[in-house]
Amino acid sequence: MKTYTASIQNTEDSIRRLMKQHYLAFNKKVLALQIVLCVGGLTIGMMSTYHIVVRMAFLFLGCWVLPFVAHPGREGARQLIKQLDGKLPSLSYTFYETRMLSVYEGKETVTLYSDVLLLNEDPLYFFLFLKDKSCFVVDKSTIRPKEEKAFREALSSACGLEWKKARGLFSMTLPDLMGRKK
Repeated sequence: MKTYTASIQNTEDSIRRLMKQHYLAFNKKVLALQIVLCVGGLTIGMMSTYHIVVRMAFLFLGCWVLPFVAHPGREGARQLIKQLDGKLPSLSYTFYETRMLSVYEGKETVTLYSDVLLLNEDPLYFFLFLKDKSCFVVDKSTIRPKEEKAFREALSSACGLEWKKARGLFSMTLPDLMGRKK
């Protein structure tokens, strides 16, 4: 693997994106339960022959669950941004053959690619989730040499993982929610 460098100057947007991806990656059973409650409540409320009061209660349940599906990710981002008190972290990375080096406030940390659990990306960032559920966020525009496709392929090969595109909750499939490969 060619040596690559990259960095991230976190913003409130990058933290929101990170927390959304973190929630979608590590809370699949909760998401599945919320979707089942939503769909089940709406279906029973609309299709059943129960008394109108019971049907309204199921409709309320289905509608009430829906706005809270992505709430924990948004709330986690809000709390983290508040906790950082405007001091949004900046990290730089160097990617080598078998490991990556991250530098935060002058402190260097070596991470082996075997510690990477999940590779995810959205249009602006790469997310490297580790086995301890922490994450490195890489700003795609900072990758040097500027070979995003080659970087993606090299990192995928080094980690032995395939990249997953960041998707919204409602574009997830049942295998995504169950944590299985298609």
